[in-house]
Amino acid sequence: MFSYPNGEKYEGNWINGEKFGKGTYYYASGDKYYGEWAKNKKNGNGVLQYQNGAVYDGEWVNDKPENKGEIIYANKDKYEGTFLNGKKHGKGIYHYCSGGKYKGEWIHDKKHGYGVIEYVNGDKY
Repeated sequence: MFSYPNGEKYEGNWINGEKFGKGTYYYASGDKYYGEWAKNKKNGNGVLQYQNGAVYDGEWVNDKPENKGEIIYANKDKYEGTFLNGKKHGKGIYHYCSGGKYKGEWIHDKKHGYGVIEYVNGDKY
């Protein structure tokens, strides 16, 4: 395990002094990432467990969630769908912890375009 001066740690594979392949990174904040690396960045499939209880499980490109993934927030809301540059983008389903959900299109973390909101009582908008 390699320890950084700021208290962060990395345990995994290296190539030419860079994180590469599978590895686990322990952040000073308490967050923990385990998954694939390339050229010192999260690239490929991986899971980021946030200190607050949220979890992202999916694809990464250059340290950001990209393409398909799922995030469960600390309040137990859940989004499953596509990401672009770390933001909900494309098609996805947002499940509210109350039982309702939104299924539709997203742009830059915001509902945009066609979508359906389904309420707990079964009503749809």
